[in-house]
Amino acid sequence: MRIRVLNSDVYVLKGTDDRFFHLATLTRGLHEYMVFFDDRDKKVFVEKITGGHLEYVDDESLWEELATFAQNKGLTDIARTYIEKQKTK
Repeated sequence: MRIRVLNSDVYVLKGTDDRFFHLATLTRGLHEYMVFFDDRDKKVFVEKITGGHLEYVDDESLWEELATFAQNKGLTDIARTYIEKQKTK
């Protein structure tokens, strides 16, 4: 199945005390996934959007496919840039 970018706006996720940043929303088949950055732990996550909440992606190959897609499209570059700027401070 083909992966598509639904939204690549970067913004702080509400209710997270400015900890998590939305990087992209992806779709694959009938499912949607969120790519987001954790500012505290300096990690990028991909999780499935289910009924208004996020759910861990159990299928390792699917997770890898989504993460690679996001990276190849440059959707995680802002997180990488942010981390590098923090290291030089």
